Amino acid sequence: MIELNRAIVLGYAKSFQEGLAALQRIQGLTGNHFYYAAMGNFFCRNGQSAQALDAYQNALALAPSQPDKDFLQKKIKAISVR
Repeated sequence: MIELNRAIVLGYAKSFQEGLAALQRIQGLTGNHFYYAAMGNFFCRNGQSAQALDAYQNALALAPSQPDKDFLQKKIKAISVR
């Protein structure tokens, strides 16, 4: 999780592309919905809507709570109406 947080900080401090690249280098978090949500966020901010949608859908499938699922469904809906 430390690497995940570090990649997110890098993405906001430097560039969304660098944050995305750092996220993609992390291993062992493919079962974590926060990982996919962060990927979706950076893909979306980079204008990569199709990849963002895939990442958010992966996050949704792994989300353990209804509030997390509701949040991710809003993100998916926002991308889908574009």
